[in-house]
Amino acid sequence: MNILASMILVIGSFIAGRVYEYRLNLNENDEVDSKLLLDVFNEINELREENRILKVRLGVEK
Repeated sequence: MNILASMILVIGSFIAGRVYEYRLNLNENDEVDSKLLLDVFNEINELREENRILKVRLGVEK
């Protein structure tokens, strides 16, 4: 009986560890995705500003 209980404990611990590792990996990916989206948003804003400046120089927009 002790062997069976030990095996169940080892297998349960392994599964719990894998689930915990998977959850940590998901959180890291979310942080990376958020930073990437912020970088893209900032780049778009810079390009819009450059576009506006060029339009003013060409006299298209005042």
